[in-house]
Amino acid sequence: MVGSLIVEFGRRESFYITGVAGLVIAVMWYLLYRRPEEAAWLGAAERNFIRDNRGEIASDEAAKLNQIAALKGLLRSPTMWSLALTQGCTGYTLYLFMTWLPSYLVASRGMDAQGAPR
Repeated sequence: MVGSLIVEFGRRESFYITGVAGLVIAVMWYLLYRRPEEAAWLGAAERNFIRDNRGEIASDEAAKLNQIAALKGLLRSPTMWSLALTQGCTGYTLYLFMTWLPSYLVASRGMDAQGAPR
């Protein structure tokens, strides 16, 4: 589908179209989402089950201390640093393939948006 968007409307417009679609989905979620206490479509037994089995909300001070301790633990973790490095490299590689590669293929290899030689 994305390939056909690019062919139909162009690369820049395909980003706009998918961005607008994402915003429409976000607005729909915001308008339709309900907590179990407020959801009219949820049965009483299921509502009670969810309410009884979800964790209690911690106090603000305790939650803040837990978040700080968790952050310190993450910053000491070699696995987390490896994941951050991997994510950074993945982001750069994706940026390279989405911006530079199409221009290169058109300019140097004479290909069009569908990948066929011109």
